Amino acid sequence: MSIPTHDKFVDIARQFLCKSGVPQCLGAIDGRHVCLKRPSKSGSLYYNYKKFYSIVLQAIVDANYKYIFIDVGAYGSQSDGGIFRDSTFERALDDGNLPIPTAGVQKNIDVPFFFVGDGAYPLNTNLMKPFRGLNLSRKQLLFNKRISRARVVVENAFGQTCQKWMIFYTVIQAAPEVVRKIVKSTCTLHNLIMDMEGSCSDSPEEAKIGNVCMIPLQEDNSQQRPSQNAKEVREKLIDYFDSH
Repeated sequence: MSIPTHDKFVDIARQFLCKSGVPQCLGAIDGRHVCLKRPSKSGSLYYNYKKFYSIVLQAIVDANYKYIFIDVGAYGSQSDGGIFRDSTFERALDDGNLPIPTAGVQKNIDVPFFFVGDGAYPLNTNLMKPFRGLNLSRKQLLFNKRISRARVVVENAFGQTCQKWMIFYTVIQAAPEVVRKIVKSTCTLHNLIMDMEGSCSDSPEEAKIGNVCMIPLQEDNSQQRPSQNAKEVREKLIDYFDSH
């Protein structure tokens, strides 16, 4: 699948604003461990935190549940922060190789365009995630609600992909390079079906067999502090959500 153009990103941001009330959002990012048989001579390379063998699908999804960027093939044993840092998406983002718009879609807030993720991802100026903890303020809870509303599309896309292709209900009996091709193909076919049949429902159940199929990434428990700029972007969004 091709990277969205500048105009396509603008359209995606408009759709997120309309559907979730989140301005400047270009996509929702998340990852899943895809279960496969133990690769030969791989040791613990593919052995993940849930104690099965996997490769990782990391995806960015638009407001209509379509994949716009995927990374497939990270080792199951990699830390979840490392999976993001080593992804082609993160490198393209850091290197400025994505045609991200500069002019805002929503004029009432001055923040850069960003993506939304969950606790497995770092907070930075172009990646927002919910607050963690129990004793959150009203404004922080509202922020979490809005970010989660935008982010749910990627969970739904994973769920729909599993429902369409029963192979994800199994331990895939193939070598990692074949599993990568299977995952990429199903994501591409998912988009084609979406184009033909329209958007999926808002709350599909994600596919799980026992505790091995399409498992989420772990939350990022590192002590890395977000930059001041990232916190300022988050504060501006908090104020925006409180008044809109």
